Amino acid sequence: MASFIVTKPIKMSSFKYAAINAAPLYESVVNNKGKKIINKILMGTYVTLLEQQGNWYRVATAGPDGWMHSDNLTDHMGLKIFFLDVGQETAC
Repeated sequence: MASFIVTKPIKMSSFKYAAINAAPLYESVVNNKGKKIINKILMGTYVTLLEQQGNWYRVATAGPDGWMHSDNLTDHMGLKIFFLDVGQETAC
């Protein structure tokens, strides 16, 4: 018996953010499981949704494109804090 995978195209403007720190990005999805982690995405990082396969999304990132589980994606960036050390020292 042949099995078929149904994928849905996503609107070109669709995007989400990584919901957890070091969210795994997989090379492929087989039997609803990610196969071979190819990158880890930092929490709050923007990803573009390319297609959907069940609870999995193929996403475009600044690095390699891959598959992320919907549990690791959110509609909200969350709070990002950046610290900048300007290297100033107080003169005595």
